[in-house]
Amino acid sequence: MVEIKGRYTKELARYAADLEYDDIPAGIVEHVKRITLNQIGAALSGWTVGPGSEVFSVLEEQKGAEDATVIGNAVRLPAPNAAAVNATLAWAPMNDDTHVGALLHSGHNSVPPALAEAEIRGAGGRDYITAVVASNEVGIRIARAVSPAHDDNYNSSHLGFWSELRGPFCSSVASAKVLGMNAEQVGHALGIAATSTSGLQALGESSPYSGTVYAWEAGKSVLNGMLAARLAAKGMTDGPEPLEGALGWVRTYTQGHGRLEWLTEGLGTVYETGRIQLKTRCNSSMVHSLIDATYELVTERAIPPDAITKVVVQGQQWLRDYLWRLDVRTFQDAIFSLPFSIALVILEPGEMTYPDQVLGRLGDPALASLMSKFELEVDPSIKFSAQMPGKISIHAKDGQVYEKESAPKVRGLYPDRPLEPGQLEDKFRRLGREVLEANHLEHAIERIAKLETLDNMAELTGFLRPAH
Repeated sequence: MVEIKGRYTKELARYAADLEYDDIPAGIVEHVKRITLNQIGAALSGWTVGPGSEVFSVLEEQKGAEDATVIGNAVRLPAPNAAAVNATLAWAPMNDDTHVGALLHSGHNSVPPALAEAEIRGAGGRDYITAVVASNEVGIRIARAVSPAHDDNYNSSHLGFWSELRGPFCSSVASAKVLGMNAEQVGHALGIAATSTSGLQALGESSPYSGTVYAWEAGKSVLNGMLAARLAAKGMTDGPEPLEGALGWVRTYTQGHGRLEWLTEGLGTVYETGRIQLKTRCNSSMVHSLIDATYELVTERAIPPDAITKVVVQGQQWLRDYLWRLDVRTFQDAIFSLPFSIALVILEPGEMTYPDQVLGRLGDPALASLMSKFELEVDPSIKFSAQMPGKISIHAKDGQVYEKESAPKVRGLYPDRPLEPGQLEDKFRRLGREVLEANHLEHAIERIAKLETLDNMAELTGFLRPAH
């Protein structure tokens, strides 16, 4: 049998295998509850926007054991398939969560597999929480190693790989933890996951992000990660240095420039789980600060939409390359269009943007007219930053120019700018109201609030399906 010899892989695997609920700080437990509520809400809203339903249709045709909950649906599927559907649903509206430093949407890679595995094995809330934390602490560190913000050219995203390149590591650990795998098995699960990654940013002919396959990247990531864990549990092995080897995952996806030391930095003392941002907008978290700056500007200055003659956005090159889309026809076009998102918040000012708002404004002449007044000024001196710093300038008919710099931290980023009490629960209710009965939503909120007391996760998942 091949033995895991890589220093970093061994340390990560040992941490995941040995982590116990009592090791986890109370504040991190509370954030896992928020992440769980947010992910389930995002998955519920995913039924309204397309890709999740398509993935469900295909995986349902495969049949198999009817043992794990598909969120928002009465059908049950084999655990890996159910988790893949749930991850796709959660990412489709682009309204779930992000770990900014790792360029990773960690929630849909940790919550669906941990939830499905816990449900089919009768595991309780503490086991589930521990699996989510292990998943995030390991997966985020691996993701961070290929996201060197100090070196734009060798960040894996700049090299053309989708953020879900990083996801299967989270999913493999979430599954492995509930399965009770030992450190050597977890190490091989990470190795098998490393051979199951990739995913390209060029998801369409007209521009990056133009296809709907982006949401399946989440489902594929979870499916591959869970299969990696299950294969390792059955005895499958990978090479001795899957992450840190000369031809290992980190160096391969950064052309040799990844930061191996980041793989274990702060492991066991600094909880990256607590730094996961809960999204407030249906868009890339990279541009939330610019959308928020616009919202604050139009509300502070009471600028009516019909008084605006021009909107100028100043920012970095990434905006032009990836998110400056003016030809918006579909939901997918809209959520990857900064002009659409800014125009929407001008027309419908609010601290959050919901999928139903986006869908309701597709083809709206007023929004299209406003978008035609937008200009982008790229500042080449601004280096790549995941928070996309910039400035909004709104020109009015009376000659006034109103300007606002984006905030250095976005709302929903924990612990720096947390949501206000009750905001996340309100978001959950709105995201789920078209799919589940109101009493089911309230029961889910109540059970997630006391997650660590649940003896069996079925006490929660039973309320994530329609009553009839």
